[in-house]
Amino acid sequence: MHAYRGETPAAIASLEQSADIWKHLGWQYEWAQTIRSLAAVVGTAGDSKRAAVLADQATEFLTKVGARPEPAVSG
Repeated sequence: MHAYRGETPAAIASLEQSADIWKHLGWQYEWAQTIRSLAAVVGTAGDSKRAAVLADQATEFLTKVGARPEPAVSG
């Protein structure tokens, strides 16, 4: 069991809020990177289906704009 497992819901909420802010500001690259981090945390929390959807969204955007995604954060 991961030592920070109890903090996962707070991390998810924080990343969701950050993604919303980046999107609202129109900073799409930062939004995509935040969504990738959110996907990693959601996956660690056991929701692999949502994690895959989020990762696909971020990758699709980054590919569309020709950006190289930073390496995924693993938990």
